[in-house]
Amino acid sequence: MGLFEAIRSRSALVVGVIGISLVAFVLTDFLTSGNMLFQGDRDVVGRIQGEKISYLEFNKEVEELSQNPQYGQATPLQISELVWNNLLNEKLLVNPMSDLGFTVTTEELTKVIEMSPSVQQMPGLQDPNTGQFRPDLLRSALQNLRDQRESSPEAAAQWDSWVAYEQDVKNQALSSKIYDAVAAGMRMPQSLQLAQNTRNNRQLQLKVAAMTVAEVKDSEVTPTDDDFQAIYDEYKPNFKVIAPLRDAMVADFPLVPSEQDLAAAQVELAKIAADFAASVDDSAFAAANTDVFVPIALRPEASINPNVLPYVQGKGTGFVSEPIKDGDVYRIVKVMGRASLPDSARAKHILVAFAGAERSQATRSYQEAQALADSLLKQLKSGASFSELSKQYSSDVVAASKDGDLGWFQPGQMTPAFEAFCFEKSTGSLDLVETEFGFHLVQVTGQKGARAALRLAEVVRRVTVSPESEQMVYAKAGELAKLLQEGVSAEEAAKKVGAQLIPARNVRATDASVMGMADNREVVRWIFNEEREVGDVSVINNNYKSYAVVQLSAVYEEGYKPLEAVKEDLKPLAINRAKVRVLAERLAAQKSIQWTDASVTLAAPYLPTGREPKVVGMAAGAKVGFTSEVIEGSNGAYRFKLVNAFDAPTALTPADVAAENNRLAGSVQQMLLQSLLQSAKVEDNRGAFY
Repeated sequence: MGLFEAIRSRSALVVGVIGISLVAFVLTDFLTSGNMLFQGDRDVVGRIQGEKISYLEFNKEVEELSQNPQYGQATPLQISELVWNNLLNEKLLVNPMSDLGFTVTTEELTKVIEMSPSVQQMPGLQDPNTGQFRPDLLRSALQNLRDQRESSPEAAAQWDSWVAYEQDVKNQALSSKIYDAVAAGMRMPQSLQLAQNTRNNRQLQLKVAAMTVAEVKDSEVTPTDDDFQAIYDEYKPNFKVIAPLRDAMVADFPLVPSEQDLAAAQVELAKIAADFAASVDDSAFAAANTDVFVPIALRPEASINPNVLPYVQGKGTGFVSEPIKDGDVYRIVKVMGRASLPDSARAKHILVAFAGAERSQATRSYQEAQALADSLLKQLKSGASFSELSKQYSSDVVAASKDGDLGWFQPGQMTPAFEAFCFEKSTGSLDLVETEFGFHLVQVTGQKGARAALRLAEVVRRVTVSPESEQMVYAKAGELAKLLQEGVSAEEAAKKVGAQLIPARNVRATDASVMGMADNREVVRWIFNEEREVGDVSVINNNYKSYAVVQLSAVYEEGYKPLEAVKEDLKPLAINRAKVRVLAERLAAQKSIQWTDASVTLAAPYLPTGREPKVVGMAAGAKVGFTSEVIEGSNGAYRFKLVNAFDAPTALTPADVAAENNRLAGSVQQMLLQSLLQSAKVEDNRGAFY
């Protein structure tokens, strides 16, 4: 609820920007498990330039970012990617450049922070009259935080978060300085640019004889080992393995309700709807029968679930809907009443936090916090100063510096219970509200606007997969696994079972899933288990959403994939090469050649049959009147006669020069980071921990 409670989480916005743009577990489980990917330093999540990155310190950063609502749906693995990229940026770029004299001054850092939208939009930092951000309010809040950090654990924690945020922003600003400095040196000399343009735009008038691969059927040729080797050598950089990779065959057997499960659920839902209609205590009935708790509150029609709204619009108090299908759940909704809500509200509060509350550094127990809050409420109702009690007792030290005032806010900006009080009670209302942050002494100080709202009670039910249905799915998965273990080919085994085996190729240890499946991190972890051998098969419970049958088919360590591993991928290219060879022999044997006119440039090396840079390149280096022998091109066999060649008028405008320099400068970040990564010693072991 406080201004700085989530500031460290806000730094995730910075992490996401400065992260290198390339591409709930218990620690003791990892330290004692035989499933570790890496032996030796079991607490090392990775190494950067030989420096060990401790899992304990690394995971602390991951947990801090996970508190940010922006990453509420992100998995620990996805958040670890942000933290890891931030570390790479810091260790490979920021720290070395700082040693070379790059720095960010205090004035520069202050300016960057005060220009940040995430800071400017923080509640309480705007002028109450104009609504504009006021830097002096930020400085005042920080000064108040600094003054109270020795006496208040909450203030100390928030101050530490702010310092960490400042460091993240400073790293980002320093990175930008470095990129700008390198970009300033990225220039194309005008003479070189002119020479390049002249060469690329030189007009070549040719007569071309061609035979294309479309003239030969695949069945007419058989690629040789030399064909495969030549193609492999040409494309070998594409087969470089920088980090360990695995290939596997995967079949997914989703756990979804059967027809019998759905029929049973419909009977149960009908009974619930009837009982809900007869209920006299709707809140208690909903709480006792729902699978997903939905707070009962007045909700503007615009904010009601669009799948639910058509069923309740215009309905009177007491109406109970039929079961409403909403994704993978059913909802039964009862209209408890109608009213109006303000568009915005203003309030002040005193937060009494306790040990274990959300974002709390308080040491008092829940009972002690409740007793203190009750006492403060009595004092306030007896006329005590809200301002003085706020300064003395509130865990929200920033709000306390403004007499507890939170300013104006709209629906969705506060936690539900707090928001419900501020919008449903009238101006002047004062009471105690409990939220995940602690106990709030809340007073509504203003409300604006009005809009229609409904008070709804909801029963949400998931249609579960019965044990009988799950057993049927597992049996089918087990049948496929048994066939694979017995040596039956993947294609034949899948056909017998009626399943689809999908090749999962180039799987990395840090991948969240394999292609063709969602949310299957356990499959990746199984594939990279150190005890796995090629050919191993297993049935994996995929987070109770499906059973996955997995067979490990290949293991690749750092280096290059061998030719045999990629031969099937290269087959179309090898066949194409064999066709070109056959066509070259045919063209060489032709006594009567049919020539076709063509006009080309190095910038646009297109013959009438398609793009052929090798042929055009040879023509560009020939003399007028030259007739070539047969040339094996990309998609056919060719001969050419160079009829004429002349330089097209070439002129460079200031806009041309600027565009080229901007293009070079725009590629600085990617080129610099790639260069640093290629020369660095980086070991990423996160796959063993997340």
